[in-house]
Amino acid sequence: VMPASLVDHINGNAVYNMTHPLFKSILKELRAEEGTLFDAVPYDYRISQMAHEGRHGTVPEFPFRWMTNPDGRPARLHRKKKFGMWWSRYAGNPLKESRLVANFAESNYLMKHLRNEALVHGLNVYEPLNPHTHQISLVVSAWDDRRQHRNLLSKLENSNHFFREVVVVENSRDD
Repeated sequence: VMPASLVDHINGNAVYNMTHPLFKSILKELRAEEGTLFDAVPYDYRISQMAHEGRHGTVPEFPFRWMTNPDGRPARLHRKKKFGMWWSRYAGNPLKESRLVANFAESNYLMKHLRNEALVHGLNVYEPLNPHTHQISLVVSAWDDRRQHRNLLSKLENSNHFFREVVVVENSRDD
């Protein structure tokens, strides 16, 4: 099961309000954690852990179970009192989501899937295939059963497809 603070985390390529007191506190905490086990956690995930612990009072799990404290005890990311105080001091949810920023998490989309985002992260845009401007060949590897690729070729011959050519690669046999 994926930890709740990982599910809820925003991508590190976000827009941060550098003047908000909560962000200043988070940044100060991140700097204080440099050189500790906390520093092993990516900053965007660590920010989510801080927010989740402050909001819900739950201690996030340390994602690298093989790492231990210098005394050999398992690492624990516990600052509940501090983060809870931040959360109550800055009331409500100071972390905002906006439709102006979109995180597509390295997903593949067509242009028609985009909305009116001003800032887009992790988007691979693909255009539909236009067989008039792109010539595509199909290469079929037929190493074992020749009947399989012959069946495929037969179906291709009797269908309307956009391949310029079909190439069959076979291993050489002495039969």
